[in-house]
Amino acid sequence: MSSTPRKSKAKKKGTKAEVVEDAEKVEKAVEKEVKKEVKRVEGAVHRSAERPRAKAAGPVGRAPVATVLARHRGGTISRHGRGFSFGELSSAGLSAATAARWGARVDYRRGSVVEANVGALKGWASSQAAAAKAERKSDGQLEHAGPAAKEPEGSAKKGAKSAGKVAKPARKTRRKPGP
Repeated sequence: MSSTPRKSKAKKKGTKAEVVEDAEKVEKAVEKEVKKEVKRVEGAVHRSAERPRAKAAGPVGRAPVATVLARHRGGTISRHGRGFSFGELSSAGLSAATAARWGARVDYRRGSVVEANVGALKGWASSQAAAAKAERKSDGQLEHAGPAAKEPEGSAKKGAKSAGKVAKPARKTRRKPGP
């Protein structure tokens, strides 16, 4: 075997003008990426500002904490529980979904009913109802709007034909050929 040195296949850098041109291309590419990122962030901020946030008719104060009786060293102690049982919620007149939406924790496994928890839930639920009622009045909504109050006179009910208007025919749909 001969021991001839191999030729390097690495590209040699060109003239100074070619190097400057490459640097300008890189700089333009970076500027383009930065502009895209700025546009993306500004769009996200704009979209989030567009959406009006609905005020949730929810809890006014902190939800009460459930207490349970636990066995401890031959006796029983009262400690904080994971949440309220279904029996406690139904005794207080609340559904599990409403209580969870308002911020009260629900323990789906527990079956016991502690009267102190029921009393705490009743007091808390009444304060929630009073706050919701005050909020409705401040928004200008009617407290108990009947069917006459909801629908102004002279308006057609949904599905009723107005005078002088012809109903449009049903839209045709494609059907698969039968066997």
